[in-house]
Amino acid sequence: MISITNVGREAVVVQAVGIESGPESKSTPLWPLNRRIEPKDSVIERIPIEDLFVYPFKPDTKRLFVLDSTGKGWYLAHDQLAQLMLEAAAAKTEQS
Repeated sequence: MISITNVGREAVVVQAVGIESGPESKSTPLWPLNRRIEPKDSVIERIPIEDLFVYPFKPDTKRLFVLDSTGKGWYLAHDQLAQLMLEAAAAKTEQS
């Protein structure tokens, strides 16, 4: 599951969760959401973390991002992304 929090002062509509990968840092929105989030509020989406980093994205994933209705992309910190990728790999191993 992924928790998305609006830390701004205005409501936004979260349009998609995606990843940035590859040598050209190609952005790929993967899960359309269209969820309105009020300021200081959050939503939890049931996106299995092991599905975030599937081939061909897992080896070269650089960022996990959320696109909002203002056109901005909000990125997960690199250390948090590394931890999330470890958890995803562990979840895949447990399923096998």
